[in-house]
Amino acid sequence: TLIPSVINKGYSQAFVQFADSDPGTLDAINYMVGLVAQRQGNYSEAKDFLGAVTEGSPYYLKAQYILAIMAVRTASTQGATDFAEAIGYFEGIKDQLEKRLEVETAVSDNDKRLLRLATLGLARAYYSQGDDKKSSENDEAVPRLSEDWYEAMFESGWAYYREGQFGKALGMVHSIQSPYFDERYRAESWVLKATTYFQNCHFDRIRKSIDTFLGIYEPMQEQIKPWLEGDQTDAEMVDLILNGDK
Repeated sequence: TLIPSVINKGYSQAFVQFADSDPGTLDAINYMVGLVAQRQGNYSEAKDFLGAVTEGSPYYLKAQYILAIMAVRTASTQGATDFAEAIGYFEGIKDQLEKRLEVETAVSDNDKRLLRLATLGLARAYYSQGDDKKSSENDEAVPRLSEDWYEAMFESGWAYYREGQFGKALGMVHSIQSPYFDERYRAESWVLKATTYFQNCHFDRIRKSIDTFLGIYEPMQEQIKPWLEGDQTDAEMVDLILNGDK
């Protein structure tokens, strides 16, 4: 958090001298300045700096991922139906990391995580432009039991729903409502379940899904109201959450 901000404030053309003497340092600087610009919502400047990170740099794929996220947000803000720019970034990241996994035995956990995120990003971009088949295919490619597996199954459920594959949509709901994911916040899974049943006119099952949803989350809503209206500081709230306070 601190170092990119310091470099961003002190950035000048003097940094260009690293281009010949220490290009790796310049890549790190360009990445960090681009990161700060992206956080500030200055996408034009962020794109210039992140796009200047050279291929082969350890920052290159991370820069490409942020460029992909910006492309998604830009297309969404503009109400676009074409997410080709974001898809191009995500596919490039995925392709490089998959090739690395084929030839290297010791791939870092960070690279594996980035591959999963790029795969999820690709699924979301295809979903946003209405290509539900490619969306669900990419969601299904997220490795089982990984920390992103839940998100992939939940989101593929909506893609299957839009495709009219209601059995597969309900199959995903059944999986994410299993005891394996009991620690997850699964409120939206009941929405997907009830909506899918609604499309198939299973009204008794819709009511059962809604009643279960209300039985879980209405008491939670009532419990959290006085807590939010209390006089605890933001820091104290964060501590409670980090400590797992029920």
